[in-house]
Amino acid sequence: MPLVSGTKLGPYEIQSPLGAGGMGEVYRGRDTRLGRDVAVKVLPEALAKDTGRLDRFEQEARVLGALNHPNLLAIFDVGSADGVKYLVSELLEGKSLRDRLQEGSLSARKLADYSTKIASGLAAAHEKGIVHRDLKPENVFVTNDEQVKILDFGLAKYAQEAKGEAGTLLTAGPGATAPGTVMGTVGYMSPEQVLGGAADSRSDIFSFGAMLYEMGTGKRAFAGETAVETMNAILKSEPPELDAERSKLSSGMAQIVEHCLEKNPADRFQSARDLGFALRALSGTGATAALKKAEARRSWNGWKWAAGSMVLAMTAAVAGYVSPGKGPTGPEVRAVLPVPSGVIMRTLGDESGTPAVSPDGSNLVFIGLMEGKRMLFLRALNGATAKALAGTENGKFPFWSPDGKSIAFFADRQLKRVDTAGGPPLTLAPADDGRGGAWAGDTILYTPYIYGPIWRVPAAGGKTERVTTIDAALHTTQRWPRFLPDGKHFLYLAQHHSGRNPESAGIYVASLEGGSSKMVLRSTAMAFYSSGYLLYYRDGSLMAQEFDTGKLEPRGDATPLGQVLHDSGNWNLLASASDNGVLLYQAGGEVKYPVAWFDRNGQSQGTARFTGQLQDIRLSPDGTRAAAVNFEAGPTPDLFVYDLKTGTQTKLSLGRIPGL
Repeated sequence: MPLVSGTKLGPYEIQSPLGAGGMGEVYRGRDTRLGRDVAVKVLPEALAKDTGRLDRFEQEARVLGALNHPNLLAIFDVGSADGVKYLVSELLEGKSLRDRLQEGSLSARKLADYSTKIASGLAAAHEKGIVHRDLKPENVFVTNDEQVKILDFGLAKYAQEAKGEAGTLLTAGPGATAPGTVMGTVGYMSPEQVLGGAADSRSDIFSFGAMLYEMGTGKRAFAGETAVETMNAILKSEPPELDAERSKLSSGMAQIVEHCLEKNPADRFQSARDLGFALRALSGTGATAALKKAEARRSWNGWKWAAGSMVLAMTAAVAGYVSPGKGPTGPEVRAVLPVPSGVIMRTLGDESGTPAVSPDGSNLVFIGLMEGKRMLFLRALNGATAKALAGTENGKFPFWSPDGKSIAFFADRQLKRVDTAGGPPLTLAPADDGRGGAWAGDTILYTPYIYGPIWRVPAAGGKTERVTTIDAALHTTQRWPRFLPDGKHFLYLAQHHSGRNPESAGIYVASLEGGSSKMVLRSTAMAFYSSGYLLYYRDGSLMAQEFDTGKLEPRGDATPLGQVLHDSGNWNLLASASDNGVLLYQAGGEVKYPVAWFDRNGQSQGTARFTGQLQDIRLSPDGTRAAAVNFEAGPTPDLFVYDLKTGTQTKLSLGRIPGL
């Protein structure tokens, strides 16, 4: 029965009704003790009469009250009076997001503002273990001063346990309810909720994505004539394709929406904090650069270097490959880089990264697979073996500290650092799917997302700050930052993922102190600086050209050093250089490498009678033949069997090898 004006619930006096829904009736009230207006929600009988659920609800209300987050409804009190269970919260003046959307889709500015605030509130609650499970426009409130508050946190979580009772709701739309056994609101439920499975924080992220779609387009992401049709769409269909020209969703925001609405929870943002980070990166530019679905990955996903009795050679130009005024003159040597037994070295690909030479040119860090685990390995260039760095599981794209005592890397959606002397890694900043970094002094530059600008963070961890902005008309990503000698200016690659605007794709230079960036040269892959030279990719070759660090521009003619492997999907090179002119690169093109034999003591036993750009070499049981994958024709490999006595070869496959 509705409460009348003047009704007392403990110290609270009811003044007038504000609204009602499946989870209770809300009234304007007056706290007679503190002399302030409040909102009083009277809980529905189905929830209030169950002591166990009520106790858990009261406990969660206390947790939410302790959060005191600006984007969560502030909870003041819970209690009961004359058999009525109630909850007291701050009184909000404004309208629900649903009411706001009735007026049409949001402007790009308000879309960015509201979405960032919602994600911030979600992150605060999720970190306390509280999951909403019924996030929708009706449960988001926009105050008259443009503050955004999430309402009814946690009620759906506990109401879900009352399956078959009136407290379990399947909401078909604004104001419409129906009894059922699945908790949530049709159109905003995650696939796992539709299937009646366990819902965690990633379910809220899916619901957020559905809201974000509607906020930008004015239309539902999933809609059907009946609740069943809508749920089938959530399980089996994608939302109507976003048209950046007709909606308020920029291409960057559209990519965030797509990432939120992945059917598989493991493919979405894994936390609201990472989601908020992506939104802040996007809103900070006022443009369109942010995370999209993981880009199409090459199925071979990088090179795997053989270990054991046969080792592939890596080409390196070592010690003085450049001499100011004379061009690249140092010796080129073919270096065999053995790795520990049972370890497979990985180089190019989304889940690896180029082996990185230390600043003094004495050590190498690379990504290896050992017992199914991907981790970082450290090896002295003049040493005989490599050691795994504990705590670097799932690591990729490593880069060195200036003193060579630490290595930064990306793992588990974080930017981390580890000391080469040992010890646990230190987490520095969120990085959903990082694309390269650089370290100078106490500053680390990094790209936290596949698509987005470059950020900075103190080398010891702390506040993150966006450093660059993206011109949405030209680029969708800025990645692979590399510092210049002054530790203030840095190079980076700017590119459009679709290949549009090829004239603007290239290497740019910018400063930590701000100001505009400028293009240094056109290129389709990363570049780096060493010993007075800019090293970059052009038409399959690694080029070296003198670079004026005062004018921040190349000078003179470029000299090709040789063909180099290039990952066109990641715009990465298998090349690295030290500060003192040690260059390590994997040659590409028509270069063929010998296959070397070694005994168990590491002593060379000569070379085999076949060569090529090979990986995954396997000996036959009788030792007379070897199977290997050959990349000589380009990124599409073929499987061959080689006769070790005659050197003859037999091709067994046509095109790409499954699983590589």
